[in-house]
Amino acid sequence: MQQIEKKTSFRIESLDILRGFTIAGMILVNNPGNWQNTWPILKHAEWDGLSLADLVFPFFLVVMGVSTALSIVNSLENGQSKSEILQKAIFRTIKMFGIGMFLNLLWDHNLEIFRIPGVLQRIAITYLFCVLTLLYFKPAIWMAYLVFSTLLAITLLKWFPPEAGPSWYGLVDQFFFGNHVYQPTAPMDAEGFMSGLTAFQSGLFGMVAGVGLLAGGRINLWNQAISIFLLGLLFHFYILPINKTLWTPSFALVTSGMALLLLQIFLVLEQNPVFQTIAEPFRRVGKNAILIYASAEILEHIWIGHWFKSFAPRNIFREFMDNVSPFLYVNSLLWSLVLVSFFVGIGWILYQKKIFVRL
Repeated sequence: MQQIEKKTSFRIESLDILRGFTIAGMILVNNPGNWQNTWPILKHAEWDGLSLADLVFPFFLVVMGVSTALSIVNSLENGQSKSEILQKAIFRTIKMFGIGMFLNLLWDHNLEIFRIPGVLQRIAITYLFCVLTLLYFKPAIWMAYLVFSTLLAITLLKWFPPEAGPSWYGLVDQFFFGNHVYQPTAPMDAEGFMSGLTAFQSGLFGMVAGVGLLAGGRINLWNQAISIFLLGLLFHFYILPINKTLWTPSFALVTSGMALLLLQIFLVLEQNPVFQTIAEPFRRVGKNAILIYASAEILEHIWIGHWFKSFAPRNIFREFMDNVSPFLYVNSLLWSLVLVSFFVGIGWILYQKKIFVRL
């Protein structure tokens, strides 16, 4: 029993590292110094395709799925009932969704058109989906959902491709959200309803991996990660291309496979002193992942956005960062790295003070 607890502790450490790593990635790609001078690899793919920027969000959902499995199994073993776990999960979902709505309102105060979907909103709903699935449904139902959501996406996207005009994805988003989407002129939202059905797959793949880890390694994470990744490539080349906006099954598969592969690498390296030293800042950020992400978004609105445009220290710092070198792309990247370093530092301080904000 003591050995099992020790292994579980190591897995949690690796999850914190990967969670912190993805949050740092989100801050990096969301806050360039200048969008016109951003390295292509740090920009989201315009439509089909995959860039480094496209990995961070699905990685976070996969990590959330793994950690949800570990947390729920641990709660059940400690005597909590399913209804108690579900009540806490619903409360946590409401808080995450509410914070996401608040962040959207910072961008647009117009209650008639402000955006309802968003990153935290998708994380919240996917989390609740994972909790419900693990508590009340058997693995056969998990597989049935993967097949159903994949076939639904293939059918709708093959028959009504969004680039060819009105699509089911856009019509459903318009039905649920009206003009409360990212771009009212293009009703399909990147974090909309239909793409959310396949985004659940990312959380589900993580949850399956978490259950496998708790089973003592009977499911080989290497094989699982590589199999999912290769299946995603087959989907990409022969069925539906990788597309983050639509969260196509190929996108869910490829990114989930990559996330699980990276997690396995972290599990292998976690006892290496050099890796521990390098990963420690990210592990600490991972302890307050949602808080760090939300704080970065708020700072973007207040400091970088329009609220403090006339604030002299802000403008002096901005001028310095824009001209720190003659290379505009370097300046833009340095701006992003300064922000990442700042919030990694915040995560370090919070950890030192033993402040852990859990929704």
